[in-house]
Amino acid sequence: MGYTHGKRWNKELIVSGIMEIKKYYGLDRMPTRKEIENFCMDTALTNKISKTGGFAQYAKELGLEIKESESKLGIYFENYVLKLLQRRGYDVELTTIRYPYDLLVNGRVKIDVKVSRSIVNKAGEYYTFNLEKKQQTCDVYIAVCINNSKEVQKVYVIPANVMKGKTQLSIGLNNSKYDCYLNKYRIIRTLDTAMRQLELELG
Repeated sequence: MGYTHGKRWNKELIVSGIMEIKKYYGLDRMPTRKEIENFCMDTALTNKISKTGGFAQYAKELGLEIKESESKLGIYFENYVLKLLQRRGYDVELTTIRYPYDLLVNGRVKIDVKVSRSIVNKAGEYYTFNLEKKQQTCDVYIAVCINNSKEVQKVYVIPANVMKGKTQLSIGLNNSKYDCYLNKYRIIRTLDTAMRQLELELG
């Protein structure tokens, strides 16, 4: 298959590419990012997968398991954020898979944790996060930007209403309109205070 950076990717071509790579390696699961990039000899397909739903979403649609190390990445950073918030004095609960958000802070504020390595294309280098739904099911997104060694580079704390109607969050490597939310943990405190006050007024 002649993969190039100039290829016009659509859903059919992405799925076709995934299945061809799966067959080539003799896999019974979703190919990993590294396997796809080694096969294609570039990052075009993995970038497109990340921007149109993410590896987990494609694996789910195709009925494929994800390699354990891939699925563990999200779990690892959910726990990373949990500990980060606990160090800041919050009471944090890690939710089960049946909840549409990852963490519950002080029994009130719902947080969804997203993690991304940077990707590169003709638009530049940036981090991209799949939000999955246009209608948000959390109060706050915490977007963790990491490098290829899984070292945290930046953390954004973004109110969910800012992303209303969007299914993708893209943050430039050096400059972004979302930089005003960099390390803005006080947003969580503000929401918690407002919710607690409402409970008192209604209680």
